[in-house]
Amino acid sequence: MVSFTDVMGRSWQVELDGPLMGEVRDQAKVDLADLSGNGYLKIENDAPSLVAVLKIICRDAIARHNPPLTPEQFGKQIRKDALIDAAAAVLAAAADFFPTNKWSETLSRCESARKMRMDLAPVIPMLSVLDEPGMPSRLKDAVMEAIGEHVRQLGGSSAGAQSLVAASVTGSTEIPSTPATDSPASAGSALTA
Repeated sequence: MVSFTDVMGRSWQVELDGPLMGEVRDQAKVDLADLSGNGYLKIENDAPSLVAVLKIICRDAIARHNPPLTPEQFGKQIRKDALIDAAAAVLAAAADFFPTNKWSETLSRCESARKMRMDLAPVIPMLSVLDEPGMPSRLKDAVMEAIGEHVRQLGGSSAGAQSLVAASVTGSTEIPSTPATDSPASAGSALTA
């Protein structure tokens, strides 16, 4: 079992199982059973989502804590380096839960998504400009050309640039779901998929 330490120096154990991942998905809206890796990317990049996940995963330990600790008090102690340690603990707990080959594929998809996010960081401000109401079409075309050039330099295509723009307009930053990345219907299906 893995653990992380909050800013008060308290250690918290993290372990995942199928029913618990279902609760996390339903209550925190983070799908840790989804082998595409979207849930893990979300907790790495969104502190409130990570804390919401941890409140569920650690709820029994929070309830047993002496002196008494509320989930809100617990959540307030997950900041600074504890955020990094806690996210790493959740990933390590997932590695302990999923079959090695499936988890390896998930980590590979996550790493590709991280790299893409870093590679595309320079165009993010340009994408937000495209959403400006009343932006002249000539200026939009110039921005699209600049985005296209950046994507081509990364080895992509014009179609890739258009997909990037479409994703930014719809707010989509998730890894597309395919039969290989679909969330298992149950913990048992993760082991047989």
